Amino acid sequence: MGQTYVELKNTQESIYSFLKADKISPKNPIVLFHLGKSYRDVGDYKKEIKCYEKAVKIFPEFKNALIELGKAYAKKEKYKKAKNILKKAQNLDPENTEIENLINKYEKY
Repeated sequence: MGQTYVELKNTQESIYSFLKADKISPKNPIVLFHLGKSYRDVGDYKKEIKCYEKAVKIFPEFKNALIELGKAYAKKEKYKKAKNILKKAQNLDPENTEIENLINKYEKY
């Protein structure tokens, strides 16, 4: 249901739906990932980071959560931390040019 609200651009409802899903299945990294993206969409980067960190703690090989976590830290100007997280994602997918481009972008800081 939360994903439907995301597609309809109803971010507050998507957050509510993903929070409900998280209560039902608190160790589901996919729910946490989408909740983090919803928080990003409303500009709540602190909660966004918290969700991605939980998702990665549950499933350390969750490449997309690592990528989004790296981007979130970069938004907070924590570039070194962002690069370290993105390098973990790169180890999981060495051919991914998006990850390589992000790392190179944050090298400037």
